[in-house]
Amino acid sequence: ARAWVNFNGTGTVAIRDSHNVSSLTDHGTGDYTVTFSITMANVNYLSVGMGGNTGSGLRAVIQEATEDTPATGSCRYHTVYSSGEVSDAAYVGIAIFGD
Repeated sequence: ARAWVNFNGTGTVAIRDSHNVSSLTDHGTGDYTVTFSITMANVNYLSVGMGGNTGSGLRAVIQEATEDTPATGSCRYHTVYSSGEVSDAAYVGIAIFGD
């Protein structure tokens, strides 16, 4: 992975551990921007991730390209239930692959 992050997405958002991630911005419920320490070579990278809370269902982590075009220095993500409902998640992990 070119970059990855494990973070708490509820309350005061906090990075637990990461590689090539300089910061995390909380834009509201289930809406985060991950900023890279070293930029990507282009915007054609791939992100995968999952999130969840103890005792509740898993959430998908989606790269929201329809609202915010990925950039070489950062990318915006949403955590959502399968129903499409955006929701915070206590455990979020995202891995980013690219050049």
